[in-house]
Amino acid sequence: MRADRQPEFTQIDLEMSFVEQDDVMELLDGFVKEVLAHIWEFEVGEIPRIKYADAMLTYGSDKPDLRFDLPIFDVSDIAANVDFAVFKNAVANNGVVRGLAAKGCVDFTRKQIDDLTAYVGRYGSKGLVWMRVKDNHEVETQVAKFFTKEQLEALRNAIQGKTGDMLFFIAGSEKIAATAMGHLRLEIARIKGLMDPKLRKFAWITEFPMFEYSETEKRYMSMHHPFTSPLPEHLDMMLSGNLKDCNAQAYDLVLNGVEIGGGSVRIHNPEVQEKVFRLLGLTEEQVKQKFGFFVDAFKFGAPPHGGLALGLDRVVATLEGQDSIRDFIAFPKNTSASSPMDQSPSEVDPIQLLETHISSVLPS
Repeated sequence: MRADRQPEFTQIDLEMSFVEQDDVMELLDGFVKEVLAHIWEFEVGEIPRIKYADAMLTYGSDKPDLRFDLPIFDVSDIAANVDFAVFKNAVANNGVVRGLAAKGCVDFTRKQIDDLTAYVGRYGSKGLVWMRVKDNHEVETQVAKFFTKEQLEALRNAIQGKTGDMLFFIAGSEKIAATAMGHLRLEIARIKGLMDPKLRKFAWITEFPMFEYSETEKRYMSMHHPFTSPLPEHLDMMLSGNLKDCNAQAYDLVLNGVEIGGGSVRIHNPEVQEKVFRLLGLTEEQVKQKFGFFVDAFKFGAPPHGGLALGLDRVVATLEGQDSIRDFIAFPKNTSASSPMDQSPSEVDPIQLLETHISSVLPS
């Protein structure tokens, strides 16, 4: 249970035949401009489309908040050639170093920095390297002895640091560095009051990875769901078994850092669908057990199709500047998933359980 999730919610589900992903996104662009912008009385221009990889690099998130300008930069090329072991070893071990210039934050206290270091530690970061840009663009840092003056200037310039800025760097695996830096970006924006509740900034995130590797199960899994179609230009790549670089025709609509809707173009070719099941390591029996009805439906033919689902409660809550959707649901549940107002869930009559085959024995 989270503030933006409830056991029951209202969903607007859009399903379209003979479409490509541009058709779906263009229709939703119209919904945002002609319905949402009209009701809430705000102006919306062209909704940007950002590829997943670019969003993760620049914002450290696949649902970026665009109300403020705190971009993240990759400085791995510079970090690979310094004497600072934290940076150098990270890159040498196939990791990355990401940096961010916190505008006007040069006066952050040591306690604030320590708090931020602990904060990013929640997301896997083993530390937070900081530097101050003093007068005349001079870079001051406790680890200055491991860098030449030119290297410090190169790092400052690479993340667009200016006088009065605090520079922050995180080293580690790409996933950890991106995620931790993304949360640091949001926390700095919160501290500095950069999240203007009156602004509404939409964005489309596109080209999600088709698969993601699970360290727990030691295999690739569907990032969205196994019926998502790969990008047309990535189909041959997927069929050849290159899952790491294969992207999907999946897309999310984001508002102020909140995913308010998501969807995809689905696979309509049964041979491609069968291949995806095999690439995911599913046996014929598992496919039949989990998706038998779906596979059988392919025998009757399926048109190219796609769609998107909007969480209406989340849309309204986000437009109203609220984190929780509880105030926008008639009978919201509490953290234990019960509704105090109507005392739900309640006990079910044993006869009903028997009639619905949930139970086969009446209590004595």
